Amino acid sequence: MFNQYLPVDGRFDEALEGSGLPRSHWRALVQAMDGLDDRALAERRLDLQRLLQEHGVTYNIYARASKRPRPWALDLLPLPMSSRAWREVEVGVAQRAELMRVLLNDIYGEQRVISRGLIPAELILGHPGFHLPCMGAEKLLERALTVYAADLGRGPDGELWVLADRTQAPSGIGYALEARTITSRVLPSIFRESNVHPVLPFLRALRRSLTRLADDDAAAVAVLTAGSANETYSEHAYLARQMGLPLVDGEDLQVQGGRCWMLTPSGRQPIRALLRRMDDDYAEPLELNRQSILGTPGLLECVRGRSLSMANSLGAGVLENPALGPYLPRVCEVLLGEELKLPSVPSWWCGEPSQHRQVLERFDELLIRDLQRPQAPPQAVAALDAPAQTALKAQIARRPGRFSAQLQKAHSTAPVLTRQGLTPRSIEMRTFAVADGDSFKVMPGGLARSGRSAESWRVSGQSGGVSKDIWVLSSEAQRGAQILPHFLQSRTRRFTLREPHTADNVLWMARYTTRAELLARLLGCVLKRLQELGPQGPDAVARQLCEAVTWQTTIYPGFLTPEGQAALDDPLAELLQLMQGSAPGSLMDSCQKLHQAAGPLRHLLTHEIATQLVRLQDDLQGAHDLSEACRTLDLVQLRLVAITAHLQRSLPDGAVRQLVELGTALETAIGGNRLIRSLLAPPGLATDMGPLVLDLLNTTAALMDGVDIGSQSAVLEVALLAAENPRSVRYQLMRIDAALRALPGVSGDEARLGTDTADKLLAMGAWDVPGLLAAPGGIDPLLRELDVWLRDCALRIEKRYMPVRPARMTQLVPTT
Repeated sequence: MFNQYLPVDGRFDEALEGSGLPRSHWRALVQAMDGLDDRALAERRLDLQRLLQEHGVTYNIYARASKRPRPWALDLLPLPMSSRAWREVEVGVAQRAELMRVLLNDIYGEQRVISRGLIPAELILGHPGFHLPCMGAEKLLERALTVYAADLGRGPDGELWVLADRTQAPSGIGYALEARTITSRVLPSIFRESNVHPVLPFLRALRRSLTRLADDDAAAVAVLTAGSANETYSEHAYLARQMGLPLVDGEDLQVQGGRCWMLTPSGRQPIRALLRRMDDDYAEPLELNRQSILGTPGLLECVRGRSLSMANSLGAGVLENPALGPYLPRVCEVLLGEELKLPSVPSWWCGEPSQHRQVLERFDELLIRDLQRPQAPPQAVAALDAPAQTALKAQIARRPGRFSAQLQKAHSTAPVLTRQGLTPRSIEMRTFAVADGDSFKVMPGGLARSGRSAESWRVSGQSGGVSKDIWVLSSEAQRGAQILPHFLQSRTRRFTLREPHTADNVLWMARYTTRAELLARLLGCVLKRLQELGPQGPDAVARQLCEAVTWQTTIYPGFLTPEGQAALDDPLAELLQLMQGSAPGSLMDSCQKLHQAAGPLRHLLTHEIATQLVRLQDDLQGAHDLSEACRTLDLVQLRLVAITAHLQRSLPDGAVRQLVELGTALETAIGGNRLIRSLLAPPGLATDMGPLVLDLLNTTAALMDGVDIGSQSAVLEVALLAAENPRSVRYQLMRIDAALRALPGVSGDEARLGTDTADKLLAMGAWDVPGLLAAPGGIDPLLRELDVWLRDCALRIEKRYMPVRPARMTQLVPTT
């Protein structure tokens, strides 16, 4: 494998020395990887992709047209580092984190760095990350900065540089844990023999630090996310699960009486510390950014009142200013009384005349950053043509204080495993530090991220980068659990209705599973009927089954209305679209939403459920003709049945089980009633429609014994009202009634819902099917009323088990 790998001239290569031989800490890995043949290597790469999918590790790229989250890109080959080399990183990052903590406290406190001229005031007060309302909000030094991350690169001589300080809401800790879990499973013997330092102690230190912020009340700590549309949302969820903390978004929190509360179905719960995974101004729309719809108004007031601590403190984004680099060595000497051990990449601020001249002298070698647009990517001068370079120089000359510059070639290279073999790519390393008492604890490892090529200076997942697990090697065997799927115990041993979104996700997971299973069975029935009929085309039964599909999916016109009736002559294309399309109500849509609902519940679900969820969507995409579609639907039904069985068998007793029972019964009743309305209620039925309906409802042969399956009335009695039939609609109402009674906290509207269900059961018990069929309007008006009641019941149940969020006042503000 490594024989064909060629380093890039003029760049430091992490794997090979100048002579072409592996570096000492790479030799064992090189030897082990060279011992894998092509088949073994391919199997491990497939295992890695499978684990990423089963774990639900995604990274959303905003510009992609597809709404489906993109799997996170992880390289099979890790990046080993010797303990001796890592010691230099560890000491430097810990010192730098301490410097950032002291500097942040000074900026929002005494501002000695400004008054003494250590940093130009414009770089602090004029930076978008500086927020005046945060002045004095965090007077306690140890509370200002809890989590720090450093992006590291190397010069051509191998010298380590800090490319960027991440102080606002550093991302990647969850990805680093995922990378360690997955690479240790895919390369188990190599990992074990390499004596890799574990990352578990760092995770423990992080939770310990957050608990200390909450005055040792672990139940009052939460992870604040920007929501499921955020690029790193899966990492937020994973990190929260691993630490046993609830994951909340802005709407899950409420500030009242100077305190922060988490809104849950069982009432408000106090929150005293937040691990923030949201930028400063988005987190606080009241005082920092009125245009934000992601955060919670009033968080900053809670911080001022000492009822809430945030990791990291609001306003910490001011330290991510790249123009601070030239001033940090002197600041470190003054504030810490020691030399800066880990220097910044050579950089310049154009607002300083001497530095501006240096920028013009080395213009072609630099990246230019606009300090007023922190999120905008820098401009590589070398990639610009002559007129563009001239225009950029003129722009800098007009407003020099707005721009900074740094060397473009500030990355080393490392081998990345691609389909073409090992390829050198630009590498940037990110590691993390967490406040642990009076000092900072540095993660022994982290993430290395690659560019798209060796020449790429943009190292980012948004630009197609690939991540690597950093292995810090030890000379001694490392003990302790470090490859377990869950590193830490949950803060509560048993599930409760305290955490936002857990109850409604359990409910919706059961509903989507049941909904998808019934639709898959119905689509399979239609397609198999078409397969049996062959070239003669759909008969009356097939046409009515197609109409029943539209009833179930509610995707119109479907096979209804004059427009939809035309599709009945050749329904295959429409049926495949209802199976594989992304329209709301399709089978693929239900499976995708099932997968989304399962995401926050990973700590409750078995590995088998996660495996079946991933394979569901892959199966649906592989059917292109009638025969393939029939086989696929059979497989999809088996997977959905397996998910249901594992849910019922593996979830803990109590509220979780009852929510699954409630969701399953509710969706079975809604789907079964629609099936009856579309196939049994209309007059003039085909004689073989009764057996088809009972088969679609999974009615056992024992229950059909003695039933005249050619009689509309008899089949309706079994499918709709039979109390001994566990698939009848009335039986589902009995399950709903029992589940509502068993769930805790019955009061108010919930109690009325239980009473209404009992009343509906009594009313259905008095239904006279033959008499209803003989009535002028038939039985359909009563079934339509039942459908409306069931959907209203579903809304009331959903409302009950979702946190009650107070209405918020919105402001119309100008946008730029």
